[in-house]
Amino acid sequence: AAQAVQALQATFEAHGTAEQRFALGIAQTCAAIERLTASLNRYGLNARMAGYLRMLGMPSVVMDNPAEESIDAAKFRQMLERFYDDLEQAQQTLQAIEPNGDLKVVLDITRVRLDYNGDGQAGPDEALGVLVQRVQQMQRRLFMPANAEQEQPSEPEPFPVALDAGDLHWLHGYCHVLMGMADIVLAHDTDEIFNRTAHLFFEHTETPYDFLARKNVQRDVMMYDIIDFVAFIHLINLDVVEPDRMTEALAHFKQVSTISRQSWQAILAETDNDREWIPAPGQLSVLGSALTVDQDRVDAWMRFLDEFDAILAGEKLIPFWRGDQQGTIGINLAKVFQDPPTLDLVLWLQGSAAKPYLEEGELTDPQFWRQLTRAFRGDFMTFAVIVN
Repeated sequence: AAQAVQALQATFEAHGTAEQRFALGIAQTCAAIERLTASLNRYGLNARMAGYLRMLGMPSVVMDNPAEESIDAAKFRQMLERFYDDLEQAQQTLQAIEPNGDLKVVLDITRVRLDYNGDGQAGPDEALGVLVQRVQQMQRRLFMPANAEQEQPSEPEPFPVALDAGDLHWLHGYCHVLMGMADIVLAHDTDEIFNRTAHLFFEHTETPYDFLARKNVQRDVMMYDIIDFVAFIHLINLDVVEPDRMTEALAHFKQVSTISRQSWQAILAETDNDREWIPAPGQLSVLGSALTVDQDRVDAWMRFLDEFDAILAGEKLIPFWRGDQQGTIGINLAKVFQDPPTLDLVLWLQGSAAKPYLEEGELTDPQFWRQLTRAFRGDFMTFAVIVN
């Protein structure tokens, strides 16, 4: 991806077409993910997480390479800040495009390779097609008899996608999603939780508690992880050190809603049916049955965006689950972002942490969310993750 960015930057500067800028934005987004995964691999996250993912029966693109460097709390934050900056560069590239109905970039996903392990090479195991293949194999295992033999294809089949104006907005929106999530983490002081529990995730860490990473193999190693995971939950009591980042996160999530409307406006205006990523009603997605769209789903999604906007603006409140007999008190989520508290998970679950943000007003109706679930036949979250 890093090489693709350099090549596409030169091409765009020479010709300056919307398609070239779109391709550059795609490559910059991939490069942001590439650099993050390479950093995680270098610090040994992949070696630990690969085992956890396999235990859950999930596909993994992580590489089983030994950690090359140790990570400390400062490096962890620097890694997230760099990821944010890389995404911001891609977001700015995509934002500058004025799309029209003819915008289209055809991309064969199986030919895209990301340097996950950061060795400067993009080997065959680092092709996105390998991940697609693993996901397909996992899906087949879920629906095949336990004793059935699976045929192992030698090469992933071509997977071309024709990305158009609707997908431009989709990718732009996803940059805001990821930037908002990074802002939430960086807004809080993560040093203490990192120092005491980072060995759960990374192969080599530098902390004041290095002895926690040394395990007596004569004892139950799994018990160490369970105890450390309990400590991890206990330590989600994070002070806010950069409150402006919470305000920025709120702005990013509001942008996601605005851009999603732009995306669907462009998708619904399409007249072709060409290897669609996000299809309009009547079109087919390259994702097959994993993403089907009809007008009822589009209408339901628009109603969701209206509700989402009202919640982020503080015009509707989230129902409070404790001590409200009349059902008239709720949490103003907008104020949580605008005046962020210490993030204490246990006290939020208990309810007392919500006190500064409780007020009377119009609540988002649980009946609305039940209707939304029915409209998507129980698959609303999958749809939301795919289309943002």
